[in-house]
Amino acid sequence: MDNLIAENNLVSDVFLKGYCESLSTVLPKYDAFILPSLWEGLPIVILEAIATGLPIVSTDVGSIKNILSMVDAETCDLNEFKWRILDLKDHYDYHWAKAQELREKAQKIYDVRSVEQKLQGIYRNV
Repeated sequence: MDNLIAENNLVSDVFLKGYCESLSTVLPKYDAFILPSLWEGLPIVILEAIATGLPIVSTDVGSIKNILSMVDAETCDLNEFKWRILDLKDHYDYHWAKAQELREKAQKIYDVRSVEQKLQGIYRNV
């Protein structure tokens, strides 16, 4: 990743954070969330990035595609990854608006009361 950042003259625009204990205080300081992963199940960090309202660029692994497809956000393979990041940089306002849309939809879907009602319905039918 460091080489790709340097090759594309993004050193002043991209910062790789690495491991962090408390994302809720860190994520709002960033402009986007980038996840170049080869394997994931359902990464909680994607949900945290959505809750923060950050535009997301992620590889198509695990359940990430299912979550991001709620607003036609797209995942990509590693061959496209560089181009998706550059597109995010070049069309930031568009991706920011999509991220806000995703955040609002996720808040409705994962609202505590909404989830509670769904779970009660499941248990009533057991």
